[in-house]
Amino acid sequence: MVEGYSISAGRKPTGNWWRYKGEMSLFEALPFSFGVRPRVVAALAALAIFAGTAHAAPLPPPDVAAAPANATRTRSGLAMTIIDAGSGKKHPQPNDCVKVRYVAWTRQGQVAGSGSDDGSPALQCLHQMSPGIAEAVAAMVVGQHRRVWIPEALAFPPNPKEEPPSRKADLTYDLTLDEIIAAPPTPRALKAPPARARKLPSGVAIEIFKKGTGQVHPARPAHALVQLAGWTTDGVLFESTAMTGHAASYGLDELIPGLAQALPLLVVGDRARVWIPAALAYGDKPRRGQPAGNLVYEIELIGLQ
Repeated sequence: MVEGYSISAGRKPTGNWWRYKGEMSLFEALPFSFGVRPRVVAALAALAIFAGTAHAAPLPPPDVAAAPANATRTRSGLAMTIIDAGSGKKHPQPNDCVKVRYVAWTRQGQVAGSGSDDGSPALQCLHQMSPGIAEAVAAMVVGQHRRVWIPEALAFPPNPKEEPPSRKADLTYDLTLDEIIAAPPTPRALKAPPARARKLPSGVAIEIFKKGTGQVHPARPAHALVQLAGWTTDGVLFESTAMTGHAASYGLDELIPGLAQALPLLVVGDRARVWIPAALAYGDKPRRGQPAGNLVYEIELIGLQ
């Protein structure tokens, strides 16, 4: 469970569309220093290189400056060694979130950042991490401890939408993977709805793939209790109530237009897939942190309130 978070569940874009420890899109920053929005380059831990740290600095490992000869090297330029193999069997997938404990140093042995003072793991989703960290974490299993040497280009990749950090550096990380928070399965039909889907005049398409037993459809002013997940057409998960561990309750007026049109077609127990054009979602050029373009949702109506 992603503790302390509920996902924005297709809310209309408003001034408080995303909130820390309130309604929050998976596109938004979680308290983790490997990158704080999709493809954001300035990881908070890396920025701490130049800001110092608030608690006692962990001592650098003897090989902080360079990976040993027996390190595994990837085509991208990472070098990694396994310090503790761990007991897990599964690897994190691209849409998963994880809990990780970490310490980072510059190659000169200066602390670049570390986890919380109490040693608790940090939370982040793989698609929000810088490329080097995402690649390393994807290779791990639960309980595993790795040391990773990350070149500057993979710690601070260029992003035209972000201000570049004033200084960059190669980094060395110690990572321990504590937990994998699995994402829901990605639907196959993301680019376009299948022929069997019902097409609405607005351009929204809906397919009910599991029928419920309810008789009443959602209508204003009632609130609907739902489980839902949302993807961009290239398969990036940006919302998931299941990953928070609980359903969400919304009125029709609180939802983006595409979901507001689809939800009244359901009864309690229905599970449906909804294809929403950009104009009825967040648009092609949404505000920062919101997904652009056409979107696909899976939604289950749990109850009415």
